[in-house]
Amino acid sequence: MVDYTKDKNTENVMKHMIHRMIDMDYEVIAVIDISLKRVRFCKKEQEEFFNLQDKSELYNEIVIQPLSELIVSQEVDYAIKKLSIPYIVDALSHSKTYVCTYMVKEKTGKEGFRRWKFTYLDEEKNLVLYTRSNVTDLYEIEKNQRKILRNALIQAEKDSKIIVDFISQISHEIRNPMNAMIGIASQGMQPGKMKNELRECIGQMEKLAKRISESSNEILDYVMLKKGNSFLYEETFQFQELLQKVNTKYYAKAEEKDIEYLVSYDSFVEDYYIGDSEKLSRILCEIISNGIKYTPKGGKIKLTIRVKENINDTISMQFIINDTGVGISDSFLPYIFDPFQREKRKTGVEGIGLGLSICKQLVGVMNGTLHINTIQDVGTKFVIEIPLRVMEQNSNKRNSNKHLALIIHRETAKCQAMRKILESLGVQTKWVTSNTQAFRFIHRCMEQGEAFDFVFYDFLLSVNQDGSVIHKLKSCLGEEGKLILTHNEINEELEKTSRKEEIDIILDDCVNKSFLKKVLDSRNKGNFSNYQKEYDFTGKRVLIVEDHKLNVRVVRNLLEKKHAQIDVAENGLVAIEEFISNDAGYYDAVLMDIQMPLIDGITATRAIRSTKKSDSKTIPIIAMSANVYEKARKESKAAGMNAHIAKPIEPEVFYGTLYKFLLK
Repeated sequence: MVDYTKDKNTENVMKHMIHRMIDMDYEVIAVIDISLKRVRFCKKEQEEFFNLQDKSELYNEIVIQPLSELIVSQEVDYAIKKLSIPYIVDALSHSKTYVCTYMVKEKTGKEGFRRWKFTYLDEEKNLVLYTRSNVTDLYEIEKNQRKILRNALIQAEKDSKIIVDFISQISHEIRNPMNAMIGIASQGMQPGKMKNELRECIGQMEKLAKRISESSNEILDYVMLKKGNSFLYEETFQFQELLQKVNTKYYAKAEEKDIEYLVSYDSFVEDYYIGDSEKLSRILCEIISNGIKYTPKGGKIKLTIRVKENINDTISMQFIINDTGVGISDSFLPYIFDPFQREKRKTGVEGIGLGLSICKQLVGVMNGTLHINTIQDVGTKFVIEIPLRVMEQNSNKRNSNKHLALIIHRETAKCQAMRKILESLGVQTKWVTSNTQAFRFIHRCMEQGEAFDFVFYDFLLSVNQDGSVIHKLKSCLGEEGKLILTHNEINEELEKTSRKEEIDIILDDCVNKSFLKKVLDSRNKGNFSNYQKEYDFTGKRVLIVEDHKLNVRVVRNLLEKKHAQIDVAENGLVAIEEFISNDAGYYDAVLMDIQMPLIDGITATRAIRSTKKSDSKTIPIIAMSANVYEKARKESKAAGMNAHIAKPIEPEVFYGTLYKFLLK
């Protein structure tokens, strides 16, 4: 017996599926009789007619006339023509289907799109299937895609321009110094050259080589940042040490251009912080370097450091860098942080236009902010805010010695900053801002039986005086008191004055707590600035692991100048053999290149650390690499290296790093 019920259910399901598909895709389904110019509907707007109705209606009345209400006004006349039966017939004579789309007015008041489609149903070409569908969503998708493509095209054109500008700029910035180096080298090779002339040629080549190196580093930094390969590398660092490295570099550069470079604290700064010191140093260097470039001779650059807030052991440190340079025009200011952008009116300035772009991105990586205020031909002010975490050990205070100190400085902010540091060390502190105030204060204290243990005196207050100010201050102190001259830069004039007046200590006035603590504990005369530190590695033996002969020569010369003993290994394998074959303690440090034949520096370090020699875990191993990015630093640290020195090697950084491990 046949189960007709099952067949009937299947038929109903199929019929329902077809109806739903039609309902989803079409607003109108109809058949047009060309000869009668009439139309019959299967589906009409919101009414459903799933069987073709016997009743037909005039095509013009039911389809054409409502177009004036349906289609937006600017397209009505065109639509009436395109949807007329004669036009449809003509279109179908050239193609199997005829499709047209127009913008319509929705009942909601918004604009939408409808698509009309026509095709013949019979061989006699008298009956035409006519459908109308809502394609608003499709048009929105297409619109968005067109927008994306248009933006992509604009960006591609912009990127293409950037690439062209980059190639042009880098060609200029590298080819010019390279050509100059070749010319200078040729001059130096000429017979009969005197030593002074050769020294001058070599000095010029060194400057040009540094310029090429800086351009290369900027390109690599920019590429890494664009790739998103830069991340925070947080570590504990001594703030004063970071600042001194920056100042050491730019005091000299400013002096070359006869620019005054000043540094001051507006608030108390701790000894140690936790953060990415390398990025912070790079940001400061970029902004200060930029200021020196665009500040004319006789100008001024000032770096002010301020701690804004301390919330849950996280502070917001503000660096304000003011210069009296040429400023930035209003028209160029919106593009100041764009790559390869340099204002055309500024000439004779080296660089490829990446420094500020890199700086802006580094500030972002550090979760900081960077703002700029500028007036053309007056100067520029950069304000950088960087969050840093505070070390717990900063809270340790000095418990002994109830010292009394007097600060005499022309800047109120400097007095207040130094006072906070001294009081955190348990020193009772007074401050004044002029010579007259100082003498009155000292005499009043002496009348009350008080004597100052330390007087910090701003050297610039003695300028244009009769020469007796320092002598008067010393006479007021007595035998146990110490007179400390402070200045923003330790220079020859200051040291000459200190020797003449028998000053106890010369102190850079940009100091932190640990540095002042050393001064208070000291019972010796001397210069307490780290800017002109002398290094002596006598009695220290260093193993240089480097496959490039010229690099070996450079490092050897640097070490020999400081009286170190040197051995050389040309690859990692030889380094391992040298370390194992010699007694424990034979080497005081290893300088390890990363990329070498046979065994690279990472593998060699791991091998040395894994040996059973008593000093295998403690000997300082310092990486020397052209790859200075965080990933490379982390890899070298994970392998067991203690520090990472970038190539090309900067002598002061090189010596300072070795000093930490060999002499401290």
